Amino acid sequence: IFMYNAALWTVTDTIAEKIESFQRKLLRHTLSIKYSRVITNIELLQITKQTPWSAIIAKQRMQWYGHCKRLPEDSPAKQALAEYERQVQKPRGRPAMTWLEIVKKQIINRGLSIEEAKLLTEDRVGWRRFLN
Repeated sequence: IFMYNAALWTVTDTIAEKIESFQRKLLRHTLSIKYSRVITNIELLQITKQTPWSAIIAKQRMQWYGHCKRLPEDSPAKQALAEYERQVQKPRGRPAMTWLEIVKKQIINRGLSIEEAKLLTEDRVGWRRFLN
């Protein structure tokens, strides 16, 4: 229930740490691990064979981006994405961290340029291979 529609969240590093902390708290509660028993976070994830929720959210975000790029041109989601990508003069000051900025950061961290990613999203199998 917690992860419902998580692909659309704008998750900053601070929020990602809070999400992972919440996940670890639930895992410790499920395993009945008391505070006095010292267990590292990595050990906890290995014992439970879980992936951090922030990593799952990041993958879902990239999958949703590929899905939006493959939508027909007249769909509202595709039009909204195109409108956001349109070049306009930005106001002064530090820009807000947006969903698309996080996606672009993820793409660059994976070693791909934004233009290459836009071309790759057209190929559904290639995009999934890139994400995995």
